[in-house]
Amino acid sequence: MDQETLNNIMNFGLPLLLIVGFFLIMIIPQRKRDKKTKDMLSNIRKGDRIRTIGGIFGDVTKVSEDTVVIELVPGNTKMMIVKTAIHSVVNKNEDLEPELDEETK
Repeated sequence: MDQETLNNIMNFGLPLLLIVGFFLIMIIPQRKRDKKTKDMLSNIRKGDRIRTIGGIFGDVTKVSEDTVVIELVPGNTKMMIVKTAIHSVVNKNEDLEPELDEETK
């Protein structure tokens, strides 16, 4: 191969290699995260404890196609939110009530 052919290969190959690298590093992991989030939202059931994007904790009392009704923790207040506002499903065994020290009791 002569020098001109090698230069042409490099001029075409390097940008192609960068595009493939960008796809592997950025796009594929994001697709995996999106699929995991979609699966989590589709598997939410009554009784699950959730945390919203805003940091509100609640127990799911009703699930519809796009919305969820939660009962706030602690308390008896109910709130309707869209499913996309759910950040995660929290383990029910976690104690979400704040610890009170001896001075505030």
